[in-house]
Amino acid sequence: MPTPEENTSRDESREEDREKDRGQPRPGGNRAQPTGQRPPVLPNAVDTQIVDAYSQAMSNIAHATLPAVLAVGPAQASAGHEGEWFAHASGGQRERTPQGMGSGVLISSDGLALTNSHVVMGQKRLSVLTHEGDRIEAVVLGDDPGTDLALLRVRATSLPFARVLAEGGVRVGQSVLAIGSPFGLASTVSAGMVSALGRTLRGQDGRLIDGVIQHTAPINPGNSGGPLLDARGSIVGINTAIIAMSQNVGFAVSHEAIRLVVPQLLAHGSVQRVRLGVSIAGVRLPRDVVRALDLLNESGVGIVDLEAGGAAQRAGVRVGDVIVGVGGAIVQTPDELARAVARFAVRGAGGNARRELTLVLIRDRRALHEVVVTLDAPAKAA
Repeated sequence: MPTPEENTSRDESREEDREKDRGQPRPGGNRAQPTGQRPPVLPNAVDTQIVDAYSQAMSNIAHATLPAVLAVGPAQASAGHEGEWFAHASGGQRERTPQGMGSGVLISSDGLALTNSHVVMGQKRLSVLTHEGDRIEAVVLGDDPGTDLALLRVRATSLPFARVLAEGGVRVGQSVLAIGSPFGLASTVSAGMVSALGRTLRGQDGRLIDGVIQHTAPINPGNSGGPLLDARGSIVGINTAIIAMSQNVGFAVSHEAIRLVVPQLLAHGSVQRVRLGVSIAGVRLPRDVVRALDLLNESGVGIVDLEAGGAAQRAGVRVGDVIVGVGGAIVQTPDELARAVARFAVRGAGGNARRELTLVLIRDRRALHEVVVTLDAPAKAA
């Protein structure tokens, strides 16, 4: 049993320990830490080299491509007032001024250039301003509102140009540059990345533009018709639209559409599309029909009217039929039908004039029918 002297010694030892603890911060305790700012953490040499290399690469692409980028304006701009066309660029998702204000990009040394159909707005002659400040006349060789693309011929030779991506895909997350003349500020460069692929926009003629690239490179009214470039300086798209009041949500018509459309604009001045020859409307399918026919569809596309002598009528399609499949794919809406037909609908400059398309129909609510429609390309876009 401890003596009173031992108890006193233990109490004094505990008090000394408590005094020591008061001067030391405890792990997880509430004692205040020493104040003062930590020194900034500087990037290491490897990080700096990576950032510098990226910046240098983007700068090289911009400087190499800027001479090929054009500001596009009306042909009637008078001498000494070349800059005035830019001041009128209007807002909204697309610039829809009657005079056509926007951007363009040369794609050949002999003056072929791309821009947007909504920049051209039906004009036959335009004026372009180069990066060097030269104002040159341009004529419209072709215009396709269905993809919002137009092809120009700039009246000059030995011009700098950019190449349209020939092979390889575009990937989500890859870096891109947009160059154009937003609000009349010519030769403006912005950087971003591909944020999504396969978006759909509706063209001026009501057709759907498929395969649209969504990206984060800031674009504004006046950028329309300018190039979207990859890290090698190839054109992966032509900027066409933004979402009003959004930040860094831009859209570009893809290089795949460019490569499909440009040969036709050069050869014909328009895109030659086939016609199914129907008037349609979305139809909700009754549940008993879905069960009886073992369908995956919840809706289909009803035939409201037929074009006399058209492809659908010649194939035996009837008013009241409901299309639920095209070419082996399920179709539930008019837009889906338009996309399915569009895969057959654009005829290459040297391609076949006739294509066959298989439609799956519900007729009289009782049975499925397969009808093979021969699509004929008209002489002009329709």
